[in-house]
Amino acid sequence: MSASAWTPWDLSRRLSPRDQVRVMKRDAYGRLDENSYPLIYRVGPTEPTTPWLVRLADDAGIFRLLCFDFDGKEAGVVSPDLMERAVDDCDALSGLLDRLAIAHVVCQSSGTGGRHIWVALHGGAPAAVVAALAGAAHANYSTLDHGMLCNPREGGARPPLAPHRDGSSSTILRGAVEDLLSPTATSTDLDTLTRVLDQAKPASRPSDTTPSGPIDARYSAHRPLSAWGQGHMATVNGGSNPSWTGFMCLLAAASAGWTLADASQEARTAPGMEHYRTKNMSRGARKPRTEAEATARLERQWAKAQQYSALQAPLGSSRTPADLAELGVIVDTVDDLLTRFRASPGRWGQSEAATSRRTILSAVAYLTLQTGKRTVAASIRDLALMVGLSRDTARRALTALAEDGFLVRVSLSDSGNAAEWRLSTDFSTASRTVASQPLNNPRPPPSSSISARRW
Repeated sequence: MSASAWTPWDLSRRLSPRDQVRVMKRDAYGRLDENSYPLIYRVGPTEPTTPWLVRLADDAGIFRLLCFDFDGKEAGVVSPDLMERAVDDCDALSGLLDRLAIAHVVCQSSGTGGRHIWVALHGGAPAAVVAALAGAAHANYSTLDHGMLCNPREGGARPPLAPHRDGSSSTILRGAVEDLLSPTATSTDLDTLTRVLDQAKPASRPSDTTPSGPIDARYSAHRPLSAWGQGHMATVNGGSNPSWTGFMCLLAAASAGWTLADASQEARTAPGMEHYRTKNMSRGARKPRTEAEATARLERQWAKAQQYSALQAPLGSSRTPADLAELGVIVDTVDDLLTRFRASPGRWGQSEAATSRRTILSAVAYLTLQTGKRTVAASIRDLALMVGLSRDTARRALTALAEDGFLVRVSLSDSGNAAEWRLSTDFSTASRTVASQPLNNPRPPPSSSISARRW
């Protein structure tokens, strides 16, 4: 049966591993402004009146479905750069699944252009197997939101054909619905996929990465680059993932002290910088960019490459604090924060939201120490992926921390640049802090005495 023969709700009923889905809730004005699914809806003949998602795992925590979510949004706003990278990442993973004969379905998740890859599992897969795959996949594809694959309890996504709150729907681009309804992929296939991704993923330091495609031996950079940088520059047609290869070329150039003019000149001919000359139109087809578009994209990515280069510089070089006084302030601030974590466990562990705030605050503190800078650039996406939370959870945590005085937002995200944050040096006590109890607090009278006084 073709996809057109299914209604969105009937297909979701067949796919859902549980007898219930999660649905969106309208606000007091009847709008669906927030991307959350707080309500439970029992699976039955009647379709929900608002968009829904299906959980990926069953009630026992065994994954029956996988959804690889490639998103081109930053802080809820569509970024053309990220969206094109998301499409490239999706195509690269889809090609790998084809090579491993793992049946899958590729969807455009909504009208904004994001991508979902769906895989149904025969016999299911344990949460540990899927979590290992999620980590390996995210290491290769930076636009992958892998949080749902690490959450067997509530991880879920809008299934194929399902409606989106903006009025669009998830549209099947490649693959057959039958591959999801009669799955053939097994947990063993996922182990094989994980091993391949682990072998292909870049190491924590770019100097250990290998090009993603064959090398043009005739090419040689005319300015000194590291060996890994020259490898990426020489990758024919940008390899299997041109956007990633192109960014690695810029990162190598920034690390070598190049200027934007140097990078622009190299982008005209370097095989590995194909992404800045052409764009992905469909699977395997690319179209030349206009000069204005190519220049704008290169400039935005160059700014980000410079930020990453500064972050990854070895300790003792460009990221060394300007003076020891500044380093002292950073260390004292982080030490004060850790002391407050220990002294007020109720404040930071009384709810899931409080735990998420502590996690995000710890991540900002880590970046502060790592970079040696009191102000650090950190996007919601990067912080969320860094600590394994969803983007919405990270966004809410950052907002609450800023309101409570634990973080200071130095600048907003702008034109693809991440927002800048600074740890407060004068932490305030939030209103939600659990009050301490006096040491001589008397024990309440027994219930029998209370009853006696009533009579």
